[in-house]
Amino acid sequence: MPPKKVFFCSSFHLCENNSYLGTQIYEFLKRNGHIIVSNPRDADAIVINTCGFDQSRENEALALVREMAGKYGARKQIVVSGCLPKINPSVASLPGVRTIGPKEVGDFDALFGGRTPIAAVKANRLNKGLAAFGFTDDYYIMICQGCVNACSYCAIKKAKGAVSSKPPDEVEAELQAGLRLGFKRIVLLADDCGSYGLDIGTDFAELLNRLNAVEGDFKLNIHYLEPRRLLALLPNIHMGVFEKVYFINIPLQSASQRLLKLMNRRYEVSDVARAAAEIKSVNPACHLQTHILYGFPSETRKEFCASFELGRVFDSVVYFFYTPKRGTPAFQLKSTVTRTELMHRIFPVSKSEAAADAGNLAKWQVASTSYYATDVFKSIRRDIALDDLDVLLVEPKTPEAYKTAMPLTLLEAARPLPEAGLNVEVLDQRLEEDVAAEARTASKRNKLSLIAVCMSAASQEPPVLALAKALKGSKVPIAVFGPRAAASARTLLESGDIAYVLTGPSLPHAALRLKAGKDPSRLKGVLSAKGGKPWDGPQPPSHEDPPYYLAIQYFDRYDAGLLRAGDMHPEALVERLRTLLNFLKKDRVRILEAGFLADPAMGGKFAALLSQALSRADEKTRAGFRWEAELCPAAAARVPAALLKRLKACGLAGLVSPEQSAP
Repeated sequence: MPPKKVFFCSSFHLCENNSYLGTQIYEFLKRNGHIIVSNPRDADAIVINTCGFDQSRENEALALVREMAGKYGARKQIVVSGCLPKINPSVASLPGVRTIGPKEVGDFDALFGGRTPIAAVKANRLNKGLAAFGFTDDYYIMICQGCVNACSYCAIKKAKGAVSSKPPDEVEAELQAGLRLGFKRIVLLADDCGSYGLDIGTDFAELLNRLNAVEGDFKLNIHYLEPRRLLALLPNIHMGVFEKVYFINIPLQSASQRLLKLMNRRYEVSDVARAAAEIKSVNPACHLQTHILYGFPSETRKEFCASFELGRVFDSVVYFFYTPKRGTPAFQLKSTVTRTELMHRIFPVSKSEAAADAGNLAKWQVASTSYYATDVFKSIRRDIALDDLDVLLVEPKTPEAYKTAMPLTLLEAARPLPEAGLNVEVLDQRLEEDVAAEARTASKRNKLSLIAVCMSAASQEPPVLALAKALKGSKVPIAVFGPRAAASARTLLESGDIAYVLTGPSLPHAALRLKAGKDPSRLKGVLSAKGGKPWDGPQPPSHEDPPYYLAIQYFDRYDAGLLRAGDMHPEALVERLRTLLNFLKKDRVRILEAGFLADPAMGGKFAALLSQALSRADEKTRAGFRWEAELCPAAAARVPAALLKRLKACGLAGLVSPEQSAP
């Protein structure tokens, strides 16, 4: 078969299983001499790798396939792979479309031919162009597909069916091959690792015990381990195995037993918490992650808040917004979670810290990434179909300006808006292709009361000018806030495209007044281009934004870390620091609420534990690790000099007061 020009694309880049399949297809095409082109117009064939685990992802994939079929289906071959063909078989009826399900990849051989069959192509190294998220420098082994579970909200079972496992000999052979190539971090990939082997007379416990016996310097990553299967397998796993495990995802989904029953997930949260603690007792450096599915039908505010308690057990929590999936049992459940309530919940999730029920919600820790922020924000906007926005909140930084989770300034401004009964949408330049265009579309589609622009010290003027140009002629006032508010207000007015710029009133107050029909020119702090009033407001602060944000940074994506001590015991705090050192590879951390250092006993224990943790880190990490402790001046004065000396030997860069914290 002669080589073809092939355009390859994916509808979703945040699923490692999808990225593994995409990498396998991509490498298969290249090894057999086919030419990958960057524009579908130049292609003989188009391959679209899809995802459809929830309704949002299905809709995105379907839209992409329909677009390609509409443009090219009459004259080009279009191959749709991944989960969508089995989840929505109607895609096969589109012009020119041929579908290949997750367990039918062998069909690529017949379509594209070549000397190397696709079954012989391994995807142990994920193609970084296809994987926007994951351990892309690690060595992946796909151990099984499908699962033995039957979650009421999930369509993956429909896409992949019952579990289909790779024989243990083949898994071990792939591990040995990875070690020969010099890899030391091995990811065991599956829809559910806990389902492994049940179709071939073995199980995941036996596989882990076998891999643990392999000689070599390596660590294991257990990609996804369903809690019920974890509880069943744990008694048969040699606990020494976990000394080699650096990451486990144990997706609890909810802390509510009532909701878990509706989800058809049969386990006790307390049992899973004890199992997690047992693993931590063997290897405190093992990073335990969980998933929380929020907004599930009938979820109460109390149940939502209770799920945040899981941060006490896990090192990181990834939040997903529930979207009703046609064809699943959960689709029949009636949702009592209103749009306003969902908007209220989005900000605690994004902030990684919340007090929705002040006084009842204990402190917790959570890891977050802008990639999941993308998922959360876009799901909220799309799935609750906000067509009556009141406020558009804009972060106009360019994507290169920083690489962190959303800064405190933006989220502190955002959170009071839904609490005041205002529908709000957040546009972040790092998560959107074109914020200015999105803002223009939103202003035309909605009767916006206000557009609020966050201007931090790192914000740049060009994006603000682009925003002003995009909104030219719009009568919607713009409010600016943050350290660069003064300079940005002047820039906006001088552009001649904006009539009113607000700098004085609080955002909820201004938005509510404007929504009620208040004349913008009569609001406190308004600057009018018509009046030509010169800027006489406060000058922007001279300091730069400190590099401390809300999320514990991980996956080598970000530049800083933050831990909140509060009433956390020294052992727990040091475990978090050890995680930052060993797994997150972070070398700059700020510990908030560190008043415990003023207690000689508690501070001394913390210093001893931290010294022990650092002794296990490599020399480069020990030499470069720096951290700061935030506590009030009175408490700082009580920290014993001897303890301070010990802490400085462990990387303490200084004690800072809360006034020096990030704005």
